[in-house]
Amino acid sequence: MTLPETMTPAQAAEALQLPKNTVLALCRRGVLPARKLGRSWRILRAALSGVFNTAAPAEKSTGRSTGTSEGSP
Repeated sequence: MTLPETMTPAQAAEALQLPKNTVLALCRRGVLPARKLGRSWRILRAALSGVFNTAAPAEKSTGRSTGTSEGSP
């Protein structure tokens, strides 16, 4: 399958095998590099492969316990 140079969120979702709403959320958060043109999002084909080549940001600690009690042996 040959992908176009720029893709809609629906096309990117199909290529990534993700729901379209997930792709849009990733675009809004800046995880998936994209540009909004008017009311439409466009994603560069190269950005799709770039997502897998970058390290994921570390998740913030919630300060909650891990479920183990401190007094356990």
